[in-house]
This record gives sequence, structure tokens and C-alpha cells, in this order.
Amino acid sequence: MVPAIAGLETGAITVNERINDTGIYPKGHRPRCWIYSRYGGGHGLLDVSGAIKHSCNYFFFEVGSRMGIEKLEEYSRYFGLGEKTGVELLGELSGTLAGKTLYDELGLTWYEGSTLSAAIRTGRK
Repeated sequence: MVPAIAGLETGAITVNERINDTGIYPKGHRPRCWIYSRYGGGHGLLDVSGAIKHSCNYFFFEVGSRMGIEKLEEYSRYFGLGEKTGVELLGELSGTLAGKTLYDELGLTWYEGSTLSAAIRTGRK
């Protein structure tokens, strides 16, 4: 949801824009949409609502590529990802927000393909 909202807010995508999921994304490490791995094809043309409905990785690879990791991180933090919830839960951890900031702190290299992966894994620990 974060990449969808961030993409719309930043103008990287529009509500009615359709992106053609062919199954294998042509940038970075050429990741595949889950449907390609399972059925050998893509979702075809999807707008943002369809991409959410079908959990289309290809669509969000493109959104992440257009926005860049800096904007994706900014919006992820805005929604509190990587932070504790503030709810009194025993043993709650803040989690890890994958992004260039973390990689820089760890002395790791951030690649174009890293942004693609982050766009479909935003908020996961």
C-alpha cells in the first residue's frame, strides 16, 4: 500500500495509468512477478487498483523505479514503518526498514535492483 500511495502522491503514477505486466521486469536484476513464476505470463495491463487487487509485483517494481528509494523510504517512515507502534506490547521490536539509509549505515552498496525489491517488501522485517 505504501508504494501505491507514495506513487500517487509524488506523481510517479496516476489513478488511471495502466502498466503492462509482461511477467519479467526489464530493469535491475530482471525480477519476475509472482504470476510469471507460477503461470508463465504476466497480469497484463493494470491500474493501481488492479495492481493492489492482484498483488502485482511488476507494477510496484515500476512504481519503485520511477520514485526512487529516497521517496519510498520517506513515505515508509511517514507511515511509521520501521518504528514501534506505540501500543504497549511486551517484547515489541521496531523492525527494519530496508532502504539506502540502512545500507549506508552498514557500509553496504545499494543497487537498482534493491529498490525494486524494497518496493514490494516495504514494511516487512
